[in-house]
Amino acid sequence: MYHPPPAVYAILAGLCFSASVPFTKLLSPEVTPLMLAAVFLLGSATGTTAYAAFMYVRGQKRSSVEAPLTQKDLPWLLMVTLFGSLFPTLLTVYGVAATTATTASFLFSFEGAATVLMACILFREAVDRRIWAAVVCITFSCMIMSLGDGAERFGIQFSYGAMLILLACLSWGIANNCIRMISGVDPIYQTLVRSWIGGLILFVLALASGEVLPSFSVVLFAAIVGFTSYGGLASIFFVYGVRDLGSARTTTYFSLNPFFGIVLSVIIFQTLPSAMLWIALPFLLIGMWLLITERHQHLHTHESLIHEHRHRHDDLHHDDVLHLHTKEHPELDSWDFHSHRHEHEPITHSHVHHPDLHHRHEHSIMDK
Repeated sequence: MYHPPPAVYAILAGLCFSASVPFTKLLSPEVTPLMLAAVFLLGSATGTTAYAAFMYVRGQKRSSVEAPLTQKDLPWLLMVTLFGSLFPTLLTVYGVAATTATTASFLFSFEGAATVLMACILFREAVDRRIWAAVVCITFSCMIMSLGDGAERFGIQFSYGAMLILLACLSWGIANNCIRMISGVDPIYQTLVRSWIGGLILFVLALASGEVLPSFSVVLFAAIVGFTSYGGLASIFFVYGVRDLGSARTTTYFSLNPFFGIVLSVIIFQTLPSAMLWIALPFLLIGMWLLITERHQHLHTHESLIHEHRHRHDDLHHDDVLHLHTKEHPELDSWDFHSHRHEHEPITHSHVHHPDLHHRHEHSIMDK
């Protein structure tokens, strides 16, 4: 059965996140920033919990299609909770409320560059010149489009709010690379844990500060935005992308979110796109072309490995010869996936690949 390629998940994550800036700006006058950040994360937690409960009622056990959380995953999950949910959500809400839409759109494109830089330097992820060029093109296109934001054109201000957004981008850059270390774990469980913990902490802080919940309609709308953009769908899609593409490439696709944000603003606020769109579009298309046509291939060796993750059997690492099954193993789902603990024998081969769960090997200059 057809299964969407990982790039689709990365783009969908960016599309979901793109709703964050216009809707946060829309909600800022109605809710205090601390309470709004709490409702965003609690909305993510509630929506993800409802989806998990619905699938359970339908008889689908998550353990049969995804790897569960283990003790060794907890330190990485804590990092993702802090730097991927709690800190950046709070920084973003305060930052968007204190700066212009142009500045916010401009600065959010920095997340991709920050993630790629950290992935390359700190996590030794293979990032070649083609990926760097794609990062530059996509980021530059988002910068150009941000400059065309109506009356605020050329009104970029590096203010208090802008610095908060920059800090949020750096925080997400750390989290995106930590997600790489637990990308084989069920993204539903990851999102549940980080959203509930972050949301409850911020909610308690908001109540302790004397803040009150707004009207039910505002809370409901903010919760939907939170489920879509500040966790929930955006986080789940992002984990699926990182699992097969690695942090750098996933975030490069994700960096299209400022473009989506401007398109969404045109639809929501009934404003015509600026002429800067046509200047930015060629750079965007070039960046996408560099990503889509990338072919990273060289002779590499897989060491013996025992692990558990969601997989299917039509790739080069889980076929029937190298991947034996017993009656205790779960059945395949509707997309021919399942999850169980399995062992990979050593193998040396050459094929097109990305830094996924099976390709985090060292590279020479010639390999890049």
